[in-house]
Amino acid sequence: PDHISWAEIRRLRRLGCTRVQIGVQHTDDEVLKKVNRGHERSHAVSALKMLKECGFKTDIHIMPDLPGSSPEQDDAMFDDILYSEDLQADHWKVYPCEVTPFTKIEQWYTEGTYVPYTEIEPIKLIKLLAKVKSEVHPWIRLNRVIRDIPEVSIIAGNANTNLRQAIFAELKKQGKSCRCIRCREVRDWPEAPEELRVRIREYRSSQGTEFFISVEGGPRGLGGGATQRGLAGGGGKKLKNTKAERRQKKLDKLAGKPGYTPGGAANVADAGVEEAEPIPEDNADNATLYGLLRLRFNDDPSAPSQAFPELDGCALIRELHVYGVLVAALRPETERIHGEDRPQHGGIGRTLMATAERLAASRGYSRIAVIAGVGVRNYYRKLGYVLRGDGQYLIKPLPESRHLRVCDLE
Repeated sequence: PDHISWAEIRRLRRLGCTRVQIGVQHTDDEVLKKVNRGHERSHAVSALKMLKECGFKTDIHIMPDLPGSSPEQDDAMFDDILYSEDLQADHWKVYPCEVTPFTKIEQWYTEGTYVPYTEIEPIKLIKLLAKVKSEVHPWIRLNRVIRDIPEVSIIAGNANTNLRQAIFAELKKQGKSCRCIRCREVRDWPEAPEELRVRIREYRSSQGTEFFISVEGGPRGLGGGATQRGLAGGGGKKLKNTKAERRQKKLDKLAGKPGYTPGGAANVADAGVEEAEPIPEDNADNATLYGLLRLRFNDDPSAPSQAFPELDGCALIRELHVYGVLVAALRPETERIHGEDRPQHGGIGRTLMATAERLAASRGYSRIAVIAGVGVRNYYRKLGYVLRGDGQYLIKPLPESRHLRVCDLE
């Protein structure tokens, strides 16, 4: 984290980088000092803020069971990361400390000055991570839960190479589920288009307001990851309509069929087709995920950007992602209809983009910027975005609007 500076951020954009992973490891400064990390919690806070202000997606690495820590300290660490607005990250990688050969930690273990708590009571780590997965925010993706180190190279610490599976078993026993993005992805089990809805979740993050805009279906089920829950029937309904009927529905919508209207609980807009049943409140954060967009408003939009002048006064789209089985982008336009077990290229991305633009315009923004990899720039160009500045952001002017209308699936 201490390596992130405005100069480094400019260098990253010259290289085309859109996502940055930083090794936070822990939030207790005493633990960080013990393992000689060379940085403090404050460095992680500063790095995340600077990266988000420039539209980057952020990944953090978290390491429980470090020397100097305990189950209670690790529990407090996860609470700090989850509930402090200063440490909100988009993606996590969680890997418990393991004693491996030729390391200082191996020396401490041999001397007896460090004994991993997973070696004494392995269930403590499983219960801790099950608690974290059941409480994780629906806008976070747990990219990794355990580092894949061969068992023969593990001297001490967690030696359970299928730890994630053990955590899912614990969640199922408790009647809970993980709410993270990875565990809710649609994969191969989509629902009928009329059962989907656009949801907007608002939260505070690094001196800014973030909106997690998503297209979601019904409850995903309990216990395992996306594949296990999909196979078990949690949201994997078969499509009811024929291809011709779906095509006609799309034409009806284009002809002026009413779309979504915002509603739902505070800080969450739940927009659904009129005849669709609402998501039960106890399952509101466990719905099948089809696509997501991250929209950010910095607290002071009039403040000049420290790194890229072209971002002055812009709302920021930090990520757009549509899930499901990969589909060739060059299909004929008439076949790009959500369904056929393939959610991609059916209008979900355009729906999310239009919703973000209208939300930004309704908050008084006159411009919106996207951080995008080289390979997807033409997608945004088709939506009216133009490449600007040294930061190579795609920027679009917004019309004046005081009203938010969440878009229907196209």
